[in-house]
Amino acid sequence: MQRRAVSAGLFLFTITTLAIVLIRCGGSSECVGAIPVPKLNSVQPTTISSQAPSTTISLSGSGFVLTSRVFLNSWAVAATVLDSHHITATVTQQLLLVAGTSNGVEIWVTNPGQLGGGFFGCADGGSSKAVSITIT
Repeated sequence: MQRRAVSAGLFLFTITTLAIVLIRCGGSSECVGAIPVPKLNSVQPTTISSQAPSTTISLSGSGFVLTSRVFLNSWAVAATVLDSHHITATVTQQLLLVAGTSNGVEIWVTNPGQLGGGFFGCADGGSSKAVSITIT
């Protein structure tokens, strides 16, 4: 930070910041900070009782990151990313009411992208294919 006196008792501050420059990896298929598109392979259990106060679901796949989010019929589900292949999610009875179950229930994982990530040719998140869950 630089200070220059303007007049008695007043100072003008010039703040210099370090600019972060993103560079596409030259020909490499891996980019620093790349966010993968998640792949959801399986969900257990595949049947949930609408009468249960809550049900913990285990999601298995790949490409899960700390910022991965789980959705049930477009409604966010409380979830914990265990590692890049496993997430646990809690589906509550209240969530089933608001998400609606008359037309079936689908669950999927989304990895939010980052500002400008895709612009530089790096993977920039996305959503997995949905997996159907039966509600009884």
